[in-house]
Order: sequence, then C-alpha cells, then structure tokens
Amino acid sequence: MLRSIKRAHRLDMNNPDLHTCLVRFLLHTSKSPLEGAVGEVVKRQTAGIFSSTKAAQLNAEYLKKNRNSLPHLLQGARMLYVLDPSAQMKALSLVTSIEELEGMTLQNCTKVLDALRNGDFGHCDDTIADYMTKCHVRFPFATAFRPPEPKTNNHQEKENSIKNWSRYALLQRHWIYYRN
Repeated sequence: MLRSIKRAHRLDMNNPDLHTCLVRFLLHTSKSPLEGAVGEVVKRQTAGIFSSTKAAQLNAEYLKKNRNSLPHLLQGARMLYVLDPSAQMKALSLVTSIEELEGMTLQNCTKVLDALRNGDFGHCDDTIADYMTKCHVRFPFATAFRPPEPKTNNHQEKENSIKNWSRYALLQRHWIYYRN
C-alpha cells in the first residue's frame, strides 16, 4: 500500500481519492503502530508525503486548503466523519452548501448524493431531501434530483388502459368495416 501511495502522490498530490487513502493509512498506523525496521522504513518513506502524522490534523489542513472545491470537500468531509462521527453536522454542511463552489458538475453533485444515500455521513434523510432540492434547481432536467412522484392507483391505471385499448380496437373495426 505504501508503494501505491507514493506513486499516487507523485502523480497528483492533491487528488481527493489519494487524500482518503492517506487519512486511512495514518488512521491504521496510529491504531497499530509499526515498530522496528518496518516502522523506520515507513517513517522515512512517508516523510515527504505527510505534512502531519495525525490523521485529524492532515484532514483539517486539506479541508482548509481546498475549501472551494466540491470533489475535495466531499472526500475531506467523509474523512471528517470517519475520524469524528460527532462532527456529522459540520461534515454535512461542507458538502451540501453548494453555492460558489468549483467543480459543481452534475457528476460531482451526484457523487455527493450517492455518498449521502449510502450512509457515508450517517443517517441524514432531511439533509438528502434539502440537497436534492438545491441540486434540482441547478440541474432541473437531471433525473437524480427529481422529487419523487406521487404514487398512483395502479389498478385504476390498468383499468383505464384496458378501456382505452378496447375503444381503440372498436373504432378500428368500425373504420375497416365502413371503408370496405
């Protein structure tokens, strides 16, 4: 994993997905510290990658540095919630306050909606509804943000469909009869 982190860091050190990997790596190494030669190698190899050895501090710096980018805020807010579940409201406000952000594309907004629905920020049904409303205003033709349609009586629809088909068939028969 360390080799992959180093390669990704060389390619794009500010990549949102890389940030997630870095925080998870620091979190894992803080829970089960590496000792001896392995610990020394990891420490030496990560010296140029991590600005902090604490995951929470690294995440706070990342959020501050990328406070205007939706893709970066999404990953930073996810990690904020992973590191401190009591910070749910702050994490939610970071990703749902979409005014004046860079990267406000349909794809990125859909990723945020998927993260909210998948429980990446815990249970937040009200926030999901509010977010969908905001995004529906911005992307009115996107099906992902359409409000749910009211349920109709399926039995009544089928009955009406059968009646309409019967009328159509009857009219068609009369037309053929009178045409000949």
